[in-house]
Amino acid sequence: MGLKIGIVGASCTGKTTLATKLSKYFNLEVIGEIARELFQEFNIASPRELINLEDEKRFQQSILDAKRKAESNLDHFVADRTFIDAAAYWLFHLSQKVKDEESYAYFQRCRDYMNDYNIVIFLPYDRLGGCLVNDGVRTGRIYYNYAMHLLMEGMLADWNINHLLLSSKEDIEAIEYVKSKIEVPNERK
Repeated sequence: MGLKIGIVGASCTGKTTLATKLSKYFNLEVIGEIARELFQEFNIASPRELINLEDEKRFQQSILDAKRKAESNLDHFVADRTFIDAAAYWLFHLSQKVKDEESYAYFQRCRDYMNDYNIVIFLPYDRLGGCLVNDGVRTGRIYYNYAMHLLMEGMLADWNINHLLLSSKEDIEAIEYVKSKIEVPNERK
């Protein structure tokens, strides 16, 4: 069985930093944020530039498809975003603009794909004391990050996803949690 770790959390919670640490410690490939990789294809610098509903939907579907493809090709990885993150962004940005059936279908795909992770770590919105970088993609807006946090937290509970809530700034807790869930053949000394 492979080691597939998914990290869930709003912007600026330390997902990429934690993914990098877990990657080094457990010798795993990092699957980064897929959305940024699609910016060039959509000729945008940020999803906020998508003004056409069809483009917004196509962008979100592309994220899901590309993420699924990247993750299904590997047996061992750490992903710095999960399918819960994708579902939360869809809910926040698109659910009031599209038919419920379309949202339910998207959520069902996200929920099904969450079953591929054997370890999930949830980073709360205020774990690091707020957004340290507002780079035009990530946002320092507390209400937005907190809304994302609540949506993700709700989906983890509703979808009955076993996870570690890592509220500490100390990432060693995540390493110890992963070690407790697996046998570590490639552990770095």
